[in-house]
Amino acid sequence: MGTHDTPKIPLTSNGHSLIHNPNGFGERLADKVVAFMGSWRFIILQTCIVCLWIMINMLALVKHFDPFPFILLNLLFSTQAAYSSPLILMAANRTYQKDKKRDDIEALEVGEMSDIQNTQLGLLEHLNELQENQMEILAVLRETLQIIKDHINRGENLRIT
Repeated sequence: MGTHDTPKIPLTSNGHSLIHNPNGFGERLADKVVAFMGSWRFIILQTCIVCLWIMINMLALVKHFDPFPFILLNLLFSTQAAYSSPLILMAANRTYQKDKKRDDIEALEVGEMSDIQNTQLGLLEHLNELQENQMEILAVLRETLQIIKDHINRGENLRIT
């Protein structure tokens, strides 16, 4: 449509679904897990579980399945970190891809707006030319009307050939 080199992207009504809809099951799962892990709910839940874990293993009421220094708990934290890091990187990569798509769509929209403005400017220039032509025609008509009035005032017969 325009003279810009922006890739053509199939747009929806507002481009929202193109940008924000995850493509596959893995992306949807990663987004949900990372969203949960970045919430206060997760932090509070994990804090409660860790406190409960430590209390159970410090008190003598039950058998100590992970005595101090809590090696099993450290192993669980390491496993959690091993899985959460790639998920966070996947989410960051997905955010980058969404930002790139958004930038492409915005560049396309800016290019289209520029094309519209250029078209409007061309139309305004054309209208300005038409108005100038009309003003010239109006001036000729006024001159002609004045000549006719002058002939009538002098009592001359007008002969139109």
